[in-house]
Amino acid sequence: MIDVEKLIRRGDCLSIDNGRLKIAPASGELVPSGWLNKYERQIVATIFKQLNMDALIYLSFDKGIYQGRYEGINLQFESLLGGDAHYCLFNAEVKYCRGVKAGQLLPSKQFRVGRRSDFLKFWQRTGLDFPPRLSSFHDYMGNLKPLFFTARIGKSERLEKKTLSLLSVSYDQIKDAYLGVLPDKKHTAAIQNPDNTHTRLPYKEKDQSQSHQGLRRNEGAGDLNHGTRLIGNAVIRENVIPISITNKLPQDQTVDEWLADYDAAVKLNFPNDFG
Repeated sequence: MIDVEKLIRRGDCLSIDNGRLKIAPASGELVPSGWLNKYERQIVATIFKQLNMDALIYLSFDKGIYQGRYEGINLQFESLLGGDAHYCLFNAEVKYCRGVKAGQLLPSKQFRVGRRSDFLKFWQRTGLDFPPRLSSFHDYMGNLKPLFFTARIGKSERLEKKTLSLLSVSYDQIKDAYLGVLPDKKHTAAIQNPDNTHTRLPYKEKDQSQSHQGLRRNEGAGDLNHGTRLIGNAVIRENVIPISITNKLPQDQTVDEWLADYDAAVKLNFPNDFG
């Protein structure tokens, strides 16, 4: 079990900034990216469990013609802790518009979006690099997988696309959750959905620069009623560089073993930079 509180008590600063975990060790040294890739999702899950909140992680996308006439793409998410299924629809062209192939579907996962489209605005909010052409986004969608998102939930687990953005939690919020006085979790405030049902996300549209807390935890698994599928193993992080002293999986390590990995990773990668 990862002991986030122990890291905080020894002076390390942890925050979630624009969808990624940031750690600034009290020693002033840098945390190697390989170590962070290995433990990031576990640490974030531990933090959100302490906050009694949840976050969204991107799984995959499909394209299609919805309700028989609306062209678009369907981004599929799940909650980090609860595993609830969610989806978000964006308008997009999925057919050839002209030429001899006009009216036929674009090949494979290809789709096209306009310069004023909601999808383009969403991509701008992520801060990710843009593809060289607006018709090449299908090759870039995998870049969403390492990020943690927040959004307002509408009916049938559908995410409101204009609220879908990267999640941020400050160090002070995390520190207070572990070392401060926690509020009664049973009475945590919630914002209302447009249909007056409880949403699981306290989201402020007026000031997206403020730190957002994630989805409220829901132990039950939600169902997509839009005919989409979830690829469960899509959340497994790629290109992980394991750094381990004990050669044990993180979930099998003791707190001391896990912290030893943490310290050793910093020392091994940065032996001379900080005296």
